[in-house]
Amino acid sequence: MAAVNFYLKEPNADKDTPIMVMLSVDGNRFKMYTGLKTHPKQWDADKQRVRKNNSGSVELNGRLSSIEKGLPKTYYLLTEEEGITYTQVQDKLKASIQTEKPKKQRELIEVFDEFMEEKASLVKPLTMKKYKTLKNLLLNFFLI
Repeated sequence: MAAVNFYLKEPNADKDTPIMVMLSVDGNRFKMYTGLKTHPKQWDADKQRVRKNNSGSVELNGRLSSIEKGLPKTYYLLTEEEGITYTQVQDKLKASIQTEKPKKQRELIEVFDEFMEEKASLVKPLTMKKYKTLKNLLLNFFLI
């Protein structure tokens, strides 16, 4: 059974400190940085989460939960490979944490502009006119 534990690198610091994760599974231990930071006063060591009364705690705790669920799955997938070494497993686990960062959301109008550019050469002029009308209606809606 896999155990995932979070802890602060410097629990007595007076500034934000990195949140670390340790995965213990099959007699192996893997320690890694999560890429997240918090102030020690905002950290609940018993729950291994950021205290709920702090701004940004929902996002940080959500990210920690995602890591907690994903690391054991990644480990078991990796160990199914023949001849994989401890170092290779650790490197791939670290990479899996780094790639799970949430992506910046784009604005609807940005995406719609890209859509119109892609479709410009594929659709009839009347269809493009309808797309432009829809874009203007959306812009007006967002201004209200």
